[in-house]
Amino acid sequence: MPFRKFWLSLASYALNNPESVPGTNSWNFLDHKFITCTKSLTEVLASLLVLSLPLESGTHQKESSGSRGMQITAASNMILLVKEVKNTMANINQSIFVGENMFDPLNRYSYRSEEGENIKEKKKVAEFLHRKVYGCEVMLSNMSVRS
Repeated sequence: MPFRKFWLSLASYALNNPESVPGTNSWNFLDHKFITCTKSLTEVLASLLVLSLPLESGTHQKESSGSRGMQITAASNMILLVKEVKNTMANINQSIFVGENMFDPLNRYSYRSEEGENIKEKKKVAEFLHRKVYGCEVMLSNMSVRS
């Protein structure tokens, strides 16, 4: 297996905790660098094997923190992967137009009646829900002027 900082952390933990035995209650090794062990299935499984993760998790407590996310109180060791979207400043190319539309593929359109005629409109997604599939349309147009 290739050298990774995860394996260095594991060796350091084992040397500094000689009484700890993998697979027993005395072994308490967790390291966020396990995520870098992806070269082969063997490396992935070996990294997960040495982590102190229970076969059955405890009942974790979850509380919403309003618009700032959620607070989780772990009942046992766990791996929590988080993805965050942040606004950023970018150099904008005024000659390219990009538009995107997110939609619920199971509830994409709404209908309204205007002057006796039914009008079909695309619904906008008001809230993105966890573990829900959404569709995305992207429109790209080159608006530059040819000389």
